[in-house]
Amino acid sequence: MSAPEALADPETLAAIVARLDPAARLVGHRHLDGGVSATMVALDLEQDGAAHTVILRLPGPVNLAADPESAAHEHAVLELLARHDLPAPRPLMLDTARDLLPVDYLVLGWLEGRVAFAPRDREISARAMADLMVRIHGIAAGPELGFLPQAGHPLDALARPVADDHPYALDPASIAGLEALRPLVALHAPVLLHGDFWPGNMLWVNRELVAAIDWEDAMTGDPLADVAVARLDIAIFWGIGAMNAFTRRYVEATGRDTAALPLWDLVAARRAPADYQDWGDGWAELGRSDMNAKRMTTARQRFADAALKGIAGYRQAARA
Repeated sequence: MSAPEALADPETLAAIVARLDPAARLVGHRHLDGGVSATMVALDLEQDGAAHTVILRLPGPVNLAADPESAAHEHAVLELLARHDLPAPRPLMLDTARDLLPVDYLVLGWLEGRVAFAPRDREISARAMADLMVRIHGIAAGPELGFLPQAGHPLDALARPVADDHPYALDPASIAGLEALRPLVALHAPVLLHGDFWPGNMLWVNRELVAAIDWEDAMTGDPLADVAVARLDIAIFWGIGAMNAFTRRYVEATGRDTAALPLWDLVAARRAPADYQDWGDGWAELGRSDMNAKRMTTARQRFADAALKGIAGYRQAARA
């Protein structure tokens, strides 16, 4: 039985619930929206006369291709976050037996909250995101996180090829020119990185940020790698003012040197799609009727142009 078939089978879902807690009973289930990186099903349970909900989460094919142990690794990261009392989904069970489902899966605690693509005050929301990132980056990369990929050096990331039609595909001469900066780029001590820290992975209750979700892209490395990813998406969805508020708050709280941030910004811009055609629909339902592929592509272009300008200034200062 394939994973989609199994997830539509109440008997399989009931067996998963029994494995989680023999005293619990499945009373309903519903598939959750999203599903880009993972498939998620809300399981409504009755336990000791009380009703509650948990989340069944299966890694998507892209994540499994990159890491066959994606579920186990995400579970380990969530356990670490729980020990540090960080706001993230609580891991309840990891099942790698593959006798109920053909892939490993997680069961997570339910989190109240919503994603806010159009918060009332975007700069306040951006500062709240920065505060949470500061807490996450307080976890130093140690042996217990050795299974995670590493962000590496921004110049190595920039040297990796992207699609020829990507607007920020760098030619060999440009890469060689950037390579001269390598001795000048001092990386910060590696920390835990979320890997995809953007407004779509934040849950809010009213105006309070209550959780960062979707940790399947977690890695370790220079914290500026995470900062740049957040800056790009905040700029796209909430505007440059919110991006600047986020950056100021993070730097004030950490005191980290951001001289090399333009390099990481360009890495973030290059990892984004060549255009946002696949992202262009459905924003009206999320409260953003103003959002479309053209607007997103233009915002990314401005962000990347600013990164290139910053790199040029970085090189000029380095020569002085």
